[in-house]
Amino acid sequence: MKPPAYRRQAYVDRQTERIDETNHADASQVDRATENRRKTMTKDLGMRILVGTAILGTALSLTGCISPTKVAGAVTAPSTAATTAATTPTVAATTATPTPTKASTYKFGDTVSWEVTGVSLTLSAPAPYKPSKYAIVPAGTSPVVFTITLKNGGTEAFDPGMVYMTASSGEAEAQSVFDSPALVGGPTTKLLPGKSVTWKVGFGVLNAADITAEITPSVLYDSAIFTS
Repeated sequence: MKPPAYRRQAYVDRQTERIDETNHADASQVDRATENRRKTMTKDLGMRILVGTAILGTALSLTGCISPTKVAGAVTAPSTAATTAATTPTVAATTATPTPTKASTYKFGDTVSWEVTGVSLTLSAPAPYKPSKYAIVPAGTSPVVFTITLKNGGTEAFDPGMVYMTASSGEAEAQSVFDSPALVGGPTTKLLPGKSVTWKVGFGVLNAADITAEITPSVLYDSAIFTS
């Protein structure tokens, strides 16, 4: 004998409520687990940020940029200061002893020394350049050439391939001039202590009488700015 219809319906309703309660409980457990995981990940991310910031700060304090100083005449002897310290740019007098005067820019032909490492660099004044038929000269520009002389007055070999130079003229950035075999890039052989190397670089400029050049021996060095 089957139970009355209303009893069967009541039984179905109770079973449905139990299923809903079970599903609600499972959803609550999932929500709690998700929230706990989110909190754990947020805490872990915060710790990673703190550790990363501390490491970055330490690295920056140990590898501060190396600042240039101007030298007139002979290049000064390498400093005995730690190679991780930054020096204040100074301008030397014409005597053998440099005068500690701060300089913001340098004149073409000056010799600039990064005394902490003993590296020094001379950038000549720009000279007109007559390109060969193989030259690549930016359209609408006048080609000029600079002579770079790099000296390693330090105690370790130096990579001259890290030297980087840019120039501007006539309120516009100057573009490089390439010409074989005269202007094909700088040296790449390591420069031993006490040695010097010289090479030429070319730029196409809008106004040869108004040129600003910026050059750095390496990414860890402060750049030196030259004007006429």
